Amino acid sequence: MRVGKFKIENRFLNSKRIDNKFYVQMALSKVFITDQRKDPVNKCTNFKGICDEFDDIKDGDEVPEYTVEIHKKENKVTFTRIQL
Repeated sequence: MRVGKFKIENRFLNSKRIDNKFYVQMALSKVFITDQRKDPVNKCTNFKGICDEFDDIKDGDEVPEYTVEIHKKENKVTFTRIQL
């Protein structure tokens, strides 16, 4: 299953800027969100979900973490797996 987790800073989630809203909406529209938790200490929201861009993992494997990357010139959003 293509499950992953990622975080978005609350300043982007709550932004009134139209370009920030656009890219946040673009990122979230790619993922079927299965869990969402606010992290007030780190001022972000943690998401877990299923996405075609996430690597396929086996049941029981640890869920990998991804960064959300915004490519303004190409007008797109991608997810990149964080390698530990």
